[in-house]
Amino acid sequence: NDESKLLVCLTATPNRTDNKGLEEICSTIIFKRELIWMIEQGYLVAPHGWVVNTKVDITDVKMIGGDFNIAQLEKKVNTPSRNELVVENYLKIAKGKKGLFFTCDIQHAKDLSDAFNGNGVKCFDVSSKTHEDVRKKAIRLHKEGYYDILTGANIFLEGYDDSTIEVGGMARPFGSKLAYQQAVGRTLRPH
Repeated sequence: NDESKLLVCLTATPNRTDNKGLEEICSTIIFKRELIWMIEQGYLVAPHGWVVNTKVDITDVKMIGGDFNIAQLEKKVNTPSRNELVVENYLKIAKGKKGLFFTCDIQHAKDLSDAFNGNGVKCFDVSSKTHEDVRKKAIRLHKEGYYDILTGANIFLEGYDDSTIEVGGMARPFGSKLAYQQAVGRTLRPH
């Protein structure tokens, strides 16, 4: 409660999971920029989206804490045929471009990575279970261009910065608008 101290809040994603505005946390918002403005000024690149209909019915997947129940969702979307469809469309739309593919969970990241590698696309799955040294090396090799794709569940959603990424593959549906925006944001940095 020392009023002589100044607390400065900075965020790239002002939408909060508790649905409270930043006005409730910060006494004054002094600077704000919308995504469109950032794109128009060249700070971010404009996204281009492609939708691939996988015909997977997720209507019975429950929501927990603002997002899908991951265990239920993984059973629906982590199938060999769907993973092959993801890879097939990457090869058709963005072959050779560096990407991050967001998955439901660790097993989905591994299975999708196996599908990419099985189709000649150099891919590595990264998770919280990947040893720190191995994870750092895989990320470095991806940044250097050895790996075309990294797959992961939530590991790349926040704080991951690689402006050479050209493709963000949403290999899972997002129930959370915030998580989706964070995933898309990994691909909007100009290079």
